[in-house]
Amino acid sequence: MTSGCSFRDFERRVIAARRFENGAKCAHCGESRIECLIAGRNPVICYQCDCIDRGKPDIEYHHLIGRHNSQIGITISANDHRELSFKQYRWPEPVLRNPDKDQLIIAAAIALCAADMLTYFANRLKRQAPELTEFHAFISTVTGILTNFLYRTACRAIRQRIVERDHAS
Repeated sequence: MTSGCSFRDFERRVIAARRFENGAKCAHCGESRIECLIAGRNPVICYQCDCIDRGKPDIEYHHLIGRHNSQIGITISANDHRELSFKQYRWPEPVLRNPDKDQLIIAAAIALCAADMLTYFANRLKRQAPELTEFHAFISTVTGILTNFLYRTACRAIRQRIVERDHAS
C-alpha cells in the first residue's frame, strides 16, 4: 500500500465485505459490487433496486472532483454513483474538503478523478465482457440456425424448380 488513503479504502472494503456472505448478489438484478449492496436486507438488495422499489430515481448526480471543489458532474446510475463516491472517500481529507478552494488541491482532485474514472471504465468493460461473449454465442447460434434454415429452404426451392422444369419438358 502506498499511502494511508489506500489503507482507508481497504478498511472500508473489509468492513463492507463482512456484512455479506462471499458471492453476495442483489436478488433483483445480480449486482455484486459490495459497496452497492445494502447491509441487513434479506434477500440482499442493491442500492439502485432499493431506489426503484421506493419510487426514487435510480440515477444520481456525481460531482466529479468532489462537491467542495466544483459543481461539475455527471448523471449516472445509483449503483455507479455509490462506487465512484466510495472511491472519492479514500481521497486525502484536504482534497475532499478544500475549504479555501486552493487551485493545487483542485488539480490533485482532477488527477484523482481521472484515475478513478479510468478504473471505473476498465472495471465496467470487464463486467460486460462475459455478457458480450454470451451475446456472441447467442448470435452465432441464431446465425447458424438461420443459415441452415435458408440453405435448406433454398435447396428445396431449387429441387422444386428442377422437378417442375423436368415435368414441363
